[in-house]
Amino acid sequence: MVPAASTSFVSVTTAQIPPSSDAIPPSVTNDVHGNRSVRERELLNALGPEGIAAPRVALNEKAVAVIRRVQAKLSGRDFEGDGGEPLDVSAQVQRLISQATSHENLCQCYIGWCPFW
Repeated sequence: MVPAASTSFVSVTTAQIPPSSDAIPPSVTNDVHGNRSVRERELLNALGPEGIAAPRVALNEKAVAVIRRVQAKLSGRDFEGDGGEPLDVSAQVQRLISQATSHENLCQCYIGWCPFW
């Protein structure tokens, strides 16, 4: 014998739901906005010497420079001295392999990485 499915529902009326102004006290909303400026200061300090006294324009310029560098890497224009011509895939892979096996780059590796194991 299969038990009958329960058909009891809990009805929620608007009287049981508190108004939105009572749900979040004003002190909490002020804390949220207050934490935003604290968070911004922490981020600026975390950026090092560029972030402590740097205006927002300088930080934006640095972000744009980073984005341009990533775009150059993705389009094969990352390597200097190529006359602005993008490298084809095989040439870019060969250049990356030569950089990865370069003694000059390998001697600067973090020793904790243990590349010799």
